[in-house]
Amino acid sequence: MESGDPLAVSSENSTSVILSSCDANFAWRFVHDVAHVERGLSFSLADEYELALWHLSELERDGFSPDGLEYAFLKADTLGQVTINAVAKRFPVDQELFDLECQQFGFEQGVLRELRRESP
Repeated sequence: MESGDPLAVSSENSTSVILSSCDANFAWRFVHDVAHVERGLSFSLADEYELALWHLSELERDGFSPDGLEYAFLKADTLGQVTINAVAKRFPVDQELFDLECQQFGFEQGVLRELRRESP
């Protein structure tokens, strides 16, 4: 922020995503990374978790119910990924499958299914 230099956004862990396109996923990552900078948060697990909670509160503030599908997908994509990273020390093997299983089986079961999945 101080230098005005462009913010580099990583493309890691972007092969299988829930968003409609690679461009949409990259745009979401940019928004997420800019929020790190604007909120003074690092990329530590605690700060990632805090930012996930903030994203969810912003979604709710914008009128999306915590019981809604949009909220559930954002929860899986943010809190879920932080949880997998904290416990398994990795990102979900297949983000799209992980997010979909969180919807199909519930958040907690989706996390468990991912933790049991072998990483490549």
